Amino acid sequence: MPELMPVTPGWRNTRFAMARPSRIVGHRHVLWLEPSHGAQERWQVDIPAMLDALRGLLATD
Repeated sequence: MPELMPVTPGWRNTRFAMARPSRIVGHRHVLWLEPSHGAQERWQVDIPAMLDALRGLLATD
């Protein structure tokens, strides 16, 4: 289960904690993290890099 999210202060620890049970029960939980910028927590995705990683993940199935 790929999950795309920004890394924001105070939120990532909760999200990481929720990903652990997913992996424990056998799901292939993958987090793709992107930095957030500024107080508005604006972020953008590096699409080419994310798609390359996703292709690699899908190729291992």
